[in-house]
Amino acid sequence: MIEMTSNRRYGRPSVPYDQARSERVVTFLTPSEMTSLKRLADESAASLSATLHRLVVRELKVQSQKQSKSERRVDQ
Repeated sequence: MIEMTSNRRYGRPSVPYDQARSERVVTFLTPSEMTSLKRLADESAASLSATLHRLVVRELKVQSQKQSKSERRVDQ
């Protein structure tokens, strides 16, 4: 019998260090906030974690844009 070996790697592919999600945030929600989060997750067919990540990233972009606009006003 010939045994075939493979160098195939299984699992999630590596990503560059600066793109890896290695930091954790823990928060508590009210029951109504959790209900809203679950509804959003269900509507987008995503996990709670993925939905929350999407919301955080979106808000961080909004805040970054606001900060950039206010810095441009100060410079003028």
